Amino acid sequence: LYAFTPIVEGTAELANGQRETFNANPLNQYGVLRLKQEFQNVDLIAGTYTSIVQRDIEGSYFDRELNRSAIVNGVDFQSNLGTRDYTVSGVYTVSYVEGSREAIQDLQESSARYYQRPDHSENPFDPTRTSLRGSHLDVSVQKGGGDVYTGSATFTHTTSGFELNDLGFQNQAGIKSFRLYNRFRNREIPGINELTFSNIIGGEWTVDNDLESLFVGFFTNTQFANLWRLNQRAFLVSRGADVRLTRGGPLAESPARFNLNLSVNSNDDKKLSGRIQGEFERDESKTYSYSFDLGLEYRPTQALSFFVSPEYGFNQNTRQYVDAYEDPTAVSTYGMRYMFADLERQNFELTTRLNWTFSPTMTLQSFLRFYSTTGSYERFKAFSEPNTFEFDVYGRDVGDISRTTSKVTVDADGQGEAPSFTFGNPDFTYSSLQANIVYRWEYRPGSALFVVWQHAKDSELEDIAAFDIWDRTNDILDSAPTNVFLLKLS
Repeated sequence: LYAFTPIVEGTAELANGQRETFNANPLNQYGVLRLKQEFQNVDLIAGTYTSIVQRDIEGSYFDRELNRSAIVNGVDFQSNLGTRDYTVSGVYTVSYVEGSREAIQDLQESSARYYQRPDHSENPFDPTRTSLRGSHLDVSVQKGGGDVYTGSATFTHTTSGFELNDLGFQNQAGIKSFRLYNRFRNREIPGINELTFSNIIGGEWTVDNDLESLFVGFFTNTQFANLWRLNQRAFLVSRGADVRLTRGGPLAESPARFNLNLSVNSNDDKKLSGRIQGEFERDESKTYSYSFDLGLEYRPTQALSFFVSPEYGFNQNTRQYVDAYEDPTAVSTYGMRYMFADLERQNFELTTRLNWTFSPTMTLQSFLRFYSTTGSYERFKAFSEPNTFEFDVYGRDVGDISRTTSKVTVDADGQGEAPSFTFGNPDFTYSSLQANIVYRWEYRPGSALFVVWQHAKDSELEDIAAFDIWDRTNDILDSAPTNVFLLKLS
């Protein structure tokens, strides 16, 4: 595959009314090469792959934001070991990106790495770098055959310099993990079509060998003779190191936590079917959350179906990151104050779908989603000691705090030498409405006409946490919409 995006010019209107032409998109080139070979005599499939991204940006303002080039090379294999029951597979990939100091600094400081962490040792932050290289290894042994037992064991190792995002997707680097998965299935229980029990056991470590978590999960999936289904999921996660809590600051501790999910689904073949689902999570710091989801589908005919699903969620988070600021008196946290708060958040979501099949060649699909969320911040506090989960609450444990409708001011030591710090009130209320209608007409085999309408609205209240569905609905109705009308003929 080879693709490129050409240079695109844009026009901006300046504050003084003048117009200025600028380069809105540079010349970008993308290439992917994939080779794969099956060796039947040894029951092996092996391959190699390469992706290359080149950008003509040197000397332009894009050079500060984007990488000039990115190369990824990898090999993979899969072998069934002479039988279809067992499979051994593996992937090894290396990446190399090159760019300006500013672009590579952004990669080092991104949430996937946080090289700037003061206690990071595997690949320390270097502002003079103009390239970054890394690797990823994934090895797995699987038992996929058999009606009763299946399972797998997987080991992964990703160095902190590994980077795929120029032509791919990656949200974390610098991590090692091991996972053991087992699944047992029983189809011989009276009154039950199928009972499946699964569990997963594993652990994750940073490349600095800090234990992030040990975890164990249990899953059961039951289908009864009347085609109702009952699904359960439970997770236990141990204490561990948290390299992301302080957003590039020192290592913190992550409390142990417990998660439980339960859902019941009725027979989908009936005219009226539905599901109900609930989830609860809690950890040692008294952070907890719960949510409820109800889904109903009505199909009066085979050609018409209507689906509605309301969902409510609540979260009480005791470690919500707010901001960080310099303070030379904060010796234990390397001259920085890392601000946190208790965040109480509520969410409501309502989703509806209507599918209407007029004939095998003509259909109408519609979708409507209303979403509203609020966040209220209380008990502002500062991270007090690396490698712990300890905080000093302002106005109680240390310093002073004052709060108005629009801003919050904190001082770590009252009348002492520590500087005061002011930031905007982070409370928020946000609502959105999304809707679309898609009409499809296949007017002859292989040829189709699509008529699409997309409608979107949103409303945001800053400095206010007001969870009121009726008021938020009125806010949405009063806001200006964005409409897209689309015709597609093939």
